[in-house]
Amino acid sequence: TSTGLTPVDSAGLTVTHGTPTQLAITTAPVPGFTGSPFTTQPVVTIRDAQGNRATSSTAAVTVAIQSGTGGSLGGTTTVNAVGGVATFSGLTINGRSAITYVLRFSSTGLTPADSAGFTVRVLEVLSITRVGTSPSSAASLSWTITFSEATTGLTAANLELTGSTGGRITGVTGSGTTWTVTVDP
Repeated sequence: TSTGLTPVDSAGLTVTHGTPTQLAITTAPVPGFTGSPFTTQPVVTIRDAQGNRATSSTAAVTVAIQSGTGGSLGGTTTVNAVGGVATFSGLTINGRSAITYVLRFSSTGLTPADSAGFTVRVLEVLSITRVGTSPSSAASLSWTITFSEATTGLTAANLELTGSTGGRITGVTGSGTTWTVTVDP
């Protein structure tokens, strides 16, 4: 309003985003130990040329390793956006220590987005001690493993059994730096 002028109401106004053109990482991935789920899963937003979220986009967004040797991604590497946002879950990376990895998020027809470089943590085994009965008479064998750092979420998928023909890991329990691994020989 202004003195001397008659107020007027305008017609309804709808503001929408422009055509989707690019991806932007809105939650950066934070890896944990190699083979374990990222401690912070990535979130990627589909945006128009002005940086507005393309709220109507349901485009598929794919993540892959852009740089860093000797690594592989696990989990669901392609997700469909909801309201212009692609939320990843359960991503893991099996990698090597001292290697910097960069992830690339891409979607057909859109400018991709690259994560900042990161390294994965690799646990060092400090000791392995057999627990319980003699290996010649046991239906299963257990070992206590002590790691260099506390870890959570350790599963059989994070471990590799070598030197055994037909043996398999049947259980992993523990917390912190001390874990027990059970094997059926």
